[in-house]
Amino acid sequence: MSPCRIMSKLITSRILFRWDLIIMRNKKKGFTLTFLSSLLVTLSVILTLGISIFVGTHGIKDALIANTLTMNRINAEKLAVTTNDLFNSMKNSLAVTADLLERDWGRGDIQKQLDLFRSVNQNFNSIYFVDPQGIMRQSSPRNELQGTKLTSSGSAEAIMEKKPLVSDPYIGGTSKPLVQVSQPLFNREGVYLGYIGGSIMLQEKNIFQTILGSYPDIQTGSYIFVVNSKGQLIYHPNASRIGDDVTSNPSVDEVLHEKSGQQRVVNTRGVDMLAGYAPVPVTRWGVIVQTPTQSVVSLTSQLVSSVLKYTLPGIALLLIIAWLIAVKISKPLYLLAEYARTISNQEHNLKLPMPRSHNWNYETNQLRSAIGLAVSRMQSQMNHLSLQAQTDALTGLHNRRSLDARMEKWAHDEMPLCMLVLDIDRFKSVNDMYGHDRGDDVLKYLAQTMEHHVRESGVCFRYGGEEFVIVLPNVSKQTAYDLAEQLRAAVEVTVSPINKPITVSIGLSASDECGYAGLFAAADRALYRAKQSGRNRTVTA
Repeated sequence: MSPCRIMSKLITSRILFRWDLIIMRNKKKGFTLTFLSSLLVTLSVILTLGISIFVGTHGIKDALIANTLTMNRINAEKLAVTTNDLFNSMKNSLAVTADLLERDWGRGDIQKQLDLFRSVNQNFNSIYFVDPQGIMRQSSPRNELQGTKLTSSGSAEAIMEKKPLVSDPYIGGTSKPLVQVSQPLFNREGVYLGYIGGSIMLQEKNIFQTILGSYPDIQTGSYIFVVNSKGQLIYHPNASRIGDDVTSNPSVDEVLHEKSGQQRVVNTRGVDMLAGYAPVPVTRWGVIVQTPTQSVVSLTSQLVSSVLKYTLPGIALLLIIAWLIAVKISKPLYLLAEYARTISNQEHNLKLPMPRSHNWNYETNQLRSAIGLAVSRMQSQMNHLSLQAQTDALTGLHNRRSLDARMEKWAHDEMPLCMLVLDIDRFKSVNDMYGHDRGDDVLKYLAQTMEHHVRESGVCFRYGGEEFVIVLPNVSKQTAYDLAEQLRAAVEVTVSPINKPITVSIGLSASDECGYAGLFAAADRALYRAKQSGRNRTVTA
């Protein structure tokens, strides 16, 4: 049961108990003004507190769910890009080795080349050469399959297709599930010589565990899993689940159709999850990041409990002050009542001195101020919570939720916009070399530098990680480019918290060219080109 409901039940039972006693004692006498005033103030404050907490709880929960979904989608997309790049790198590495062997096929040092390849490339569990008949001639490291004919589906597919392939998971000659990346070999006359293959053993330590294995969040229960093109698990924190069919998971169904996105789903184990997902184009696999919805609900309860912890003492003090005010109010009102009774009993002499009315006005204003103070305090706290939900705690910039809200308003107003998407170059090396605390200092330094250069011409946001966004309303694309270059140049020559300058890559887009819906995607693609072109530059969409 939530703290709000527990408090409500205790207060309600206490009030009803006191009410029964008071009713029994005052059937003939009636209620005093002090009691009625105190009861009115108490109920007003409790109702205001209850409604504010109820509304605030739902608002915080919705915000946390939205932020969790967004972050899971962003993480899934980034991991999908990383996995896609990794497989392209594997294929390119095999292609280079195959080219070396093809150019001098007769030199007979295939084993040496395989050993050399594996010594500099740790992405594969093993590297091997298979001839056109499917016999494994050489392997690194050497294993029991060397000299035997491979009858697995992966080997048969590589020999039949005679082209670079990334296989679906299959059971190899060692009776263990694996994925094979293969590159065909041809001599100068175009005769097929076999293929070079690299294996990734799914139930052993592999490159997937290196990339994905450190993600599970014990506190929130978040984790990552990867499915192949048939919806079967090929990576999962629980290795015993590899090979399970999870196509009934709605997010898996989406990613198998090569869609990326986010949604609240019930997974194959019947657990309510907040899922973000993205496809891996080169393999037609899918990466899904999931967080149990219950963990977000629990976090909401913790936040509400924290608010109550600091609010209830103030409310208790406010009620005591209200009771004292009610006592003072009763005296001038009693005098007014006696005055009215006396007047009603007089038939001729109506010139009785009237009680000083300013006492009544003053005390009533105090009561109204007390109630207003209670509402103001609660509203202030809720405004503070709302501000926190839209502000990045580390840098003080607006966060992704604030960006979405402002973009919706700007789009509604048809405001011309330019968007800059910034990313710190090689930020991972900053964290690795100087530690995450110094990395946080670098993020705050960049945020301050951005605000200094943007000033009143735009709004700065932290999108997530080391990625930032600047939105410039009513600014031409050239002006936006000039500002981006000024910012980039300033960062390049200014000593950062790591005692040397950092660099940033910037992508620029304009709403009049790509629309509001495509504004961020266009800038993000431009940022990607800036990264690919050597970093530390501004690229326009």
